[in-house]
Amino acid sequence: MQTTYALLVVFGILLVLIGLGFLFWALKISLKEQKKGQITNDLTSNNSLKNEVPRGSWWKRNNKLVLFLLAIVFLMLGIGGLVSLPKLFG
Repeated sequence: MQTTYALLVVFGILLVLIGLGFLFWALKISLKEQKKGQITNDLTSNNSLKNEVPRGSWWKRNNKLVLFLLAIVFLMLGIGGLVSLPKLFG
């Protein structure tokens, strides 16, 4: 029975690390876009040609959102696995 709890804890730690990796990946993309100057406030920009520029791929438009949601899912699953940590020693 304790091996099951030990596997849950190891699996939980692995999932937390994967979730943190997704968070840092999203942060890296955000900082890279900020450095290039691509992040602007759409409410204050008066670029009328902006609507005529073709939209990028689905991944280019939503990559930070997808990575953030994946990070949340993996962190929640990992924390769920780490809940069995007290049962391992109890």
